[in-house]
Amino acid sequence: MNVTVKWQVAQFVVLAMLLRRKPDVLISLLPTLRENSKYQGQDKLPLIIWMISQVISDQFLLLS
Repeated sequence: MNVTVKWQVAQFVVLAMLLRRKPDVLISLLPTLRENSKYQGQDKLPLIIWMISQVISDQFLLLS
């Protein structure tokens, strides 16, 4: 694994931990995701769905 791939994996791990611990963070990120063209487009949809699923998966654990 090169350094770039390790860095990307680390970013996903930290983001997953953050979203599961503090789901409100996603709400504060939504305006940025909506307004910045860097985060728009069909190729970004899997990332947005993944972020939402991180928040939802933790909520299901709390309800169980």
